[in-house]
Parts: sequence; C-alpha cells; structure tokens
Amino acid sequence: GAGAGAGAGAGAGGTDTTDKVVCQSAVYQLDLDVDPFDEDGVKWLKKSRDIMDKYNKDDATQFKMYLANGAGVTYDAEEAVYGAFPAIIGCTMAVVFCLMAFAFGSIVAPLRSVATLCLTLSFVFGLLVLVYQDGVFEFMGSRALSKVGTICWFPPVMCFSIIVGLGLDYDVFLISRVYEYRLEGYTDHAAALKGVYMTGYIITAAGVIMAIAFGGLMASTETILNQVSFLLVFSVLMDTFVVRTLCVPALLGLTDKHSWFPKTMPPATRSIGF
Repeated sequence: GAGAGAGAGAGAGGTDTTDKVVCQSAVYQLDLDVDPFDEDGVKWLKKSRDIMDKYNKDDATQFKMYLANGAGVTYDAEEAVYGAFPAIIGCTMAVVFCLMAFAFGSIVAPLRSVATLCLTLSFVFGLLVLVYQDGVFEFMGSRALSKVGTICWFPPVMCFSIIVGLGLDYDVFLISRVYEYRLEGYTDHAAALKGVYMTGYIITAAGVIMAIAFGGLMASTETILNQVSFLLVFSVLMDTFVVRTLCVPALLGLTDKHSWFPKTMPPATRSIGF
C-alpha cells in the first residue's frame, strides 16, 4: 500500500511552511488459501468484517479499515436479494389470490391455486438441494446433475417468477374449463372429470415442449445454467404430470360443492356424458 504526504520544506525567501497532510491511505490486496466465493470464503469474510467493525468503533484508532471488491460485492448482493425474497414471495401469492378471486368470484379457487403453486415450488427447490448439495443423482454420471456442494444464489430467485407464471397459466386453463362445465349444469364431479379430459392432452403437450426447450441449458458447462434448467424442467414436469392431472382434481373432489364458494352456481342437473 502507499501513503501520501505533502507540505514539508521551505518556502520562497526562507519562510517556513507548515506541514499539511493531503492524503494518507493504504491499499492491500489479500490472497486467500480458500475460494472466496464458497462457504469457507464467506465465513472468512464475515469474521473479518466483524473484527474490522470492532476496530473501527474504537475511538483510539487513528485510521479506519475496510474490505472492498471481490467476493464481498457478491455476498452483499445475495444478502440484499434474499432479505427481500420472502416479501416478494408473499406479495406474488397475494396478487395471484386476488386475481383468481376476481376472475372466479370465489375464495376457495384462489386458495387451491396458491396451494398447488406452493407445492410445485417446494418440490423443485427441495429437489434442487438434494441433487446439487447432497448428490442424489450422482449414480447417473451426468455432469449437469453432479454434486457441486452448494446452490448458486441466482437460479431460485430468477426461476421463481417463471415457475409461478407457468404454473398459474396451466391452472387457469384447467380451472376455467371446469368452471365452464359447472356453469352448464354439470355436477362438480362431472365438471372436474370433463375439464381434465378436455384439457389434459393440451397441457401435457405444452409441458413436454417447455421441458424440452428448457432442457437445452443442461448441455451448458456453467453450473448456474444447469441449475436454472433443472428448476424449470422439473417444475414444468411436476406441474404437468402431477399437480394439474392429480392434485387439482383431488382438491376439487375434496371441496366438492364448496369449490366455488361463495359464488352461487346453477343447480347440478347433468352428469358425466362425454
């Protein structure tokens, strides 16, 4: 590092000038024995900052110490994003609830939509941890699904909105068809069956196409892109083959005549008739 001082010397005509410090600083570059971006590097960063904070708060110190650039910038960005992430999730689900409630005039339908979206998100985020932190797919010998010991902080944040958008799209497509059949006088059971029957092949085709499209990122050599692809592919497959085809009809069966509460539906006068 370097310090700078100026002003010592004699002025013109033999007049002395007073010493004046213009700048006094030092910059050091630290090379660590660990990766500054992994768990050990983050621990070192946090511990170093704690020590410097205690030192800087001491009134007897003559100068301040700071850590700048490097992994600290990434760590601060990650902390800021994940600090706001719970609020983002809550606001997103609240907006979904309000839109679905307005569209169908019901409080049960939006609750069902939010519940199935949370199911898909919980599944794919949990599976992401099992694959890339615990290595449950190591037996496959695939580099894109190999254990790396940690989750990149960016994929869950970026994929959250995409997963919610795709899941809600499929959900509205299915539920709107069930809703139409119920308005035509079909029983709740018959409306659910006909809705799944009439939309199942479209949702399946759309889901498979999206999974193939997102799966292309698995060929990348960048772990962050592999994890993005993993989240999107498995969320689409989960939504297509489990949530919309099994969970939603099951929930419709559980709520039965209360599926559209408090909206008043026409009398159920028609049964299954494909």
